[in-house]
Amino acid sequence: MTRARARIVSATRARIASAALAALWLAAAPLEIAQAAGRFSPPGLYDPEVYRLANGLQVVLRPRSGARSVAIRLVVGVGTSNYPCRAQEVPHFLEHLLFSGTPSHSEEELDALIASHGGSWNATTGEWDTVYEVDIFSGHAALGVETLHEILSRTAITDDAVAISRDVLLREAGGAPNASATLLDRLGLTRSAHDRALERLDRPRSAGCNPPALATDVTRGEIESAYRRYYVPANMSLVVVGDFERDAMRATIEASFGSMPAAPFTAEPKEPLPPHPGALQLGGFATDSSVGFLFRTGGYGSPENYALRVLEPYLDQRLYQVLRVERGLTYTPTVGYGGSPDVGWFEVSAEVDGANADLTRKLIAAELDRIRERKVDVEALEQAREGLLLTYAQGLESNADVADYYVSSLFELA
Repeated sequence: MTRARARIVSATRARIASAALAALWLAAAPLEIAQAAGRFSPPGLYDPEVYRLANGLQVVLRPRSGARSVAIRLVVGVGTSNYPCRAQEVPHFLEHLLFSGTPSHSEEELDALIASHGGSWNATTGEWDTVYEVDIFSGHAALGVETLHEILSRTAITDDAVAISRDVLLREAGGAPNASATLLDRLGLTRSAHDRALERLDRPRSAGCNPPALATDVTRGEIESAYRRYYVPANMSLVVVGDFERDAMRATIEASFGSMPAAPFTAEPKEPLPPHPGALQLGGFATDSSVGFLFRTGGYGSPENYALRVLEPYLDQRLYQVLRVERGLTYTPTVGYGGSPDVGWFEVSAEVDGANADLTRKLIAAELDRIRERKVDVEALEQAREGLLLTYAQGLESNADVADYYVSSLFELA
């Protein structure tokens, strides 16, 4: 068994077998029920081929029959949190610019090329990565890979291309803000209790930028510098899932992405987080009526990740029963878990009338105390786990779904 496969299988078992729900003083009795992974996942999901090209690019291949499609994802390890607030649109700017055309094809010709072969493409920029996506008819999978390589390696960063991309980004953001909107942002009057609490948890920089970054602040030099630093094979992963022949696809990848020159890449050291701030109370300092608690977690790359994913639906159901069914205090509670590989957050809250805020907070705190004291409803916890796994199973039906799953699990494949 390869190290990558062992990590995936280990993670799978954590999902379906046992979880010590311990994080931020939240701890539940471990689940002791083991189930077969095959019930909750497509055959072979946890056995992709993972390897690296000579230039350092990571490749994840998973041939799947049954659908005449191939899903291609290229992940570049750069996102908004790699930059200070003023320059946080740099990765997003570069993502848009790479669709602006190459010496061989204009932007319109590239779009027509993909569409005429039964495909579509897109890209997204997150906190820690930028993902380029191509979904295409299986008979033209090689063209999808080659076109993606073309825009990544041959797009010219010109003044005209920068100007066009700047326009697009400003329109996406609803235009440049006026002076009144900027002032309200700076005063924090447009921010929810959740957003304010995230700032106090010392979340990554993008969570605390106020006002948010704009494309108007990005220079061509910053874009070129980002491309040289981050768009190198050693900082990229290519995921291909679907109806393709393995050897032919490996040859296509080698001829395209394998031709990119190797370049050294060293990730910036992550700044250590300050001491844990404890449970932050929501409500009383924001413009909404949410009351509850926000905790810092270890992030989805930490051992507690799968435990927290089970805890989320369990607590949601418990608070629905206590706050809505038994007391009628709120229409629906909020239990949310999210973040990055390194740091995350776990929120437990509800929107209530001001007169009921203290009672609601006490009831939420009591449920958290029950978990700390391991006084959980084991049957309800198992039902939450089972429902979560069945939801995951339904979300892994298409090649695109499976490719996106691998993208979100790259930290386990390395």
